[in-house]
Amino acid sequence: MPVLASLGVWQLDRAAQKKQLQEDFTAQMAAAPVAMEREALAAAAARYLNVSVGGDFSDENKQFLLDNRVHKGQAGYAVLSPLYLDDQTAVLVNRGWVPVGASREIKPDVSLQAQSLRMVGIAAVPPRRLSLGDALTAGEAWPKVLQHEDFEAMSEVLGVQLVPRIMQPAVQAPWSFERVWRAVETGPKKNYAYALQWFALALALVVLVLCASFKRFKPDEKE
Repeated sequence: MPVLASLGVWQLDRAAQKKQLQEDFTAQMAAAPVAMEREALAAAAARYLNVSVGGDFSDENKQFLLDNRVHKGQAGYAVLSPLYLDDQTAVLVNRGWVPVGASREIKPDVSLQAQSLRMVGIAAVPPRRLSLGDALTAGEAWPKVLQHEDFEAMSEVLGVQLVPRIMQPAVQAPWSFERVWRAVETGPKKNYAYALQWFALALALVVLVLCASFKRFKPDEKE
């Protein structure tokens, strides 16, 4: 019973964390965007920042395809492209979702025309994902398929230091794909439902133990 109850409490804690993330995101969306440089972006404690960032898309072919992004029941990728900042560093921009296509051997065309721009959007710290291996496959051609956001590995293959955040543009742009990003991938409702299940199992276990004990110690009717 303590194990089942603790699992229920854990799910309530997860629900509270997601609710707080949603509130933080809503607050940042309502705030005016702030111009920030790499040092401020990297050092900020907030999970979400509404910012304005200037830079260049200068590598037309060096793109990442974040795998296992499902949209409307179809497998696909989130396209992440480096925006090079003035101090020779870069921040990844989520250009949107693209489907896998007929075969995973044939990657989608996500090439990008070189250009300078100032972008407004949410600079987000990505959630921790379950990682069962390396984020990138050694020697793979561009665009490289990414299993999870490993900024150290991505910085190494790009040859530039990445800010450990991903920009989510505020508006659709000519270089954007389908916008499906959400601040919290699954809301707290699912965690509340899981918590209810664990508490229900704990209660059921107590009832079963009490019933079994009552049956065992019930006086013999013949005596």
